[in-house]
Amino acid sequence: MFEQPAGKRGHIVIVGFGPAGQRVAETLMRRRKSLIVVVELNTKCADIAKTYGLETIIGDATNTGVLEQLRVASADAVVITVPDPATARQIVELVRSLAPDTVIIARARYHIHRWQLLLAG
Repeated sequence: MFEQPAGKRGHIVIVGFGPAGQRVAETLMRRRKSLIVVVELNTKCADIAKTYGLETIIGDATNTGVLEQLRVASADAVVITVPDPATARQIVELVRSLAPDTVIIARARYHIHRWQLLLAG
């Protein structure tokens, strides 16, 4: 379970640790490894994140309680890499409602879904 000390800010949440999430983590690990937190539903993908040495929780990012536990409001960024556009849109909307000032970066597998994500926040 992710237990961020009170007052700690500036972490980066990666939602989904499939191939796209892994590439994001590999890039960020060079400078901010200790600040990366992964949330993943699939235990196999969560285990991969743990082998990277990343703080990892198994949870559903479409659940407001999980996002609150991750303290998205104090994160520097939330990176959403889930492949399903409807799920990604739902997560964007929830993060934006909890964290109006947090940077959200969301994967859009196809250009047509980009606009849905922009409208979601």
